[in-house]
Amino acid sequence: MGNLYISYPWWFLPGCLLLGILAALLLYYKSDFVKDKPLQVKVLLYGLRVLSVSLLAFLLLSPFIRRTETEIKKPILVFLQDESQSMSLSIDKEAVNAWAKDWQAVMDDLSEDFEVKNLSFGSQIEAGGLFTFEDKETDIEQALKHSREVFDPQRLGAVIVISDGLYNRGGDPLYSGTLPQAPIYTIATGNPTPVRDVSIRRIFHNKVTYKGDQFTVQLDVSAKNAPNTTTELSIFDITSGQSKLVDKKLIQLEGDPFFKTIEILFEAKEAGLRRYRFTLSSISDEKNLTNNTREMFIEVLDARQKILLLAESPHPDISAIRQSLQGSRNYDIKVTFTKDPLPNLKAFDLVILHQIPSQNAQKTGLTEAIKNARVPLWFIVGTQTDLNTLNSLQSLLTIIGDGRSFNEIQAVVSPDFKVFTTSDILKNQLRTFPPMIAPFGEFKPSLQASVLLYQRIGSITTEFPLWIMGQDGPNRIGLTAGEGIWKWRLFDYLQHKNHDITDELLRKTVQYLALKEDKRRFRVQSSQPLYKENEPIRFDAEFYNANYELINEPDIEVILEDENNKEFRFNLNKTNKMYTLNAGLFPPGDYNFIAKTNFDGQEFTQSGKFVIQEINLELLETQADHNFLKLLANETGGTMMLPADITKLPEIIRENQNIKPTQYAHITNKPLIDWRWFFAIVLGLLGLEWFIRRYLGAY
Repeated sequence: MGNLYISYPWWFLPGCLLLGILAALLLYYKSDFVKDKPLQVKVLLYGLRVLSVSLLAFLLLSPFIRRTETEIKKPILVFLQDESQSMSLSIDKEAVNAWAKDWQAVMDDLSEDFEVKNLSFGSQIEAGGLFTFEDKETDIEQALKHSREVFDPQRLGAVIVISDGLYNRGGDPLYSGTLPQAPIYTIATGNPTPVRDVSIRRIFHNKVTYKGDQFTVQLDVSAKNAPNTTTELSIFDITSGQSKLVDKKLIQLEGDPFFKTIEILFEAKEAGLRRYRFTLSSISDEKNLTNNTREMFIEVLDARQKILLLAESPHPDISAIRQSLQGSRNYDIKVTFTKDPLPNLKAFDLVILHQIPSQNAQKTGLTEAIKNARVPLWFIVGTQTDLNTLNSLQSLLTIIGDGRSFNEIQAVVSPDFKVFTTSDILKNQLRTFPPMIAPFGEFKPSLQASVLLYQRIGSITTEFPLWIMGQDGPNRIGLTAGEGIWKWRLFDYLQHKNHDITDELLRKTVQYLALKEDKRRFRVQSSQPLYKENEPIRFDAEFYNANYELINEPDIEVILEDENNKEFRFNLNKTNKMYTLNAGLFPPGDYNFIAKTNFDGQEFTQSGKFVIQEINLELLETQADHNFLKLLANETGGTMMLPADITKLPEIIRENQNIKPTQYAHITNKPLIDWRWFFAIVLGLLGLEWFIRRYLGAY
């Protein structure tokens, strides 16, 4: 039933009774109706009135019934089935059905006493054991982290992992701190016996280089059970599906196991996406030849964009901006100060002016040089900036102030900014970054300006721009109305162990400002030049009318062509005055595409190409790692077993005394006013009183 409580002190209760007595006296004390009635009738009528009014008054004290309910829930068992390709090497097709039946029988047995969750993992987590073994990658860390974070840790009884112990994505769960707080039972599949094998383990190289530069590629070559033998490394340049032998190197396999890092120097002679193949000749009795060959792709760019960082004086912001932009090899960055000889500003694709113009800049003639440069500019305002001169050099933002008073301000991302997209983490996290220093005054943006960040002073978000950009005459102009970018970059690393948020903000700003204007009316491109075979192919397109207004009236057809001249035709989807398409997955290889459309009787076409890279990670290592699975089980208090012993798993889990049901206590408060029987009592008392009064001839 529970216990009765009221929301007011208990000494209010006599007041309810007193109110009932007072109501009875007012009704019956001087009433002629009860003067000549027997004492029993008087007592009954007085009592009924006192009880009914007292109970109604009692409801004003907000009484409620508090009950404690207990619920017992079964422990959760999470079954994780490895669905990667390497599993198919240890479980043949004929044995898959038998294995699936045994696996299901074990789960059915355990489901009587436990809540069983059946999941599969490879590169992603999916519901149910599929037993297809087609996934191209294995991420055990992600699967165990999912078990830790998704399921109630108090109810998580155990995690059962069936795998060969091989993973090629994510970190080592033994050292990453992602293990669930529950024992892990591992079912070790595959063959752990070392085999005779030579392989290319890894390739290290830059993703981007520039035409005319030399770049180095490092290959890790390893061998097992192959002492005192030789293999030959062949290097091929792959162009349009045709391979051309570039070089050969003889490798002496000394010692067992053998490991050596080989460096190869290349020259970037042609721009575009370059593809190279490295192949080791097989050795005697070698079974796995897949890991003898690896490919690499590197994008060769035609030219870097030249960026000038011109500052009034040394400042931590300069280093922060330079480090961020140097992380992208698209930029050639030069840093100089106003005291140094002034370079030719017209020679740069973008000039970043830190705390310039200043009073000193006016004296040295820098202001006139900036006016005459006619290049994209990015002004970063600081304590040395001459605001009046700044207002005369650009029309995006007028700052009215004396330049001697400053505010500490934080950033808030504008929801209306459409110049380029920003990530959700930037939008959500940037407001928590440390404050910048901005001039005290009034900020008036022009109608042509696009505000990326607004200033927040204390807890108030103002309409004063902090980060603004737009077209100012023939050039693009950006303006940051404060200094302190260096604090953002440090805070970014402190919170996230990387600089991704700050780098995104700085690089996208520079990319927009330094971008040469594209006057083409028809633009179609794939989202990236290089895809993995498990990544969908995406296209984006824009079309402009004669007034250079963005429209999506005409239909656009894209024709894909693979290495065998097989065509695939698609129509792009229209969305928000633009076009987009998810063409899905395609086999590895080189692809060309041509996009076509007609508008006002004129035909528009654009062509391009991309490459889909084959993923062979699962076949590069075929020797099962049972030691890893044993360590995983021992570290968490579980057990490793072989597939033949899986029928013993229910008994082993039930013998673990630490896997117990969980009892939950829920306290519920139900107001007495919600109980119907209480109102039935009150109505019954009032009805009985009314009936007696009518029976005796009164109302």
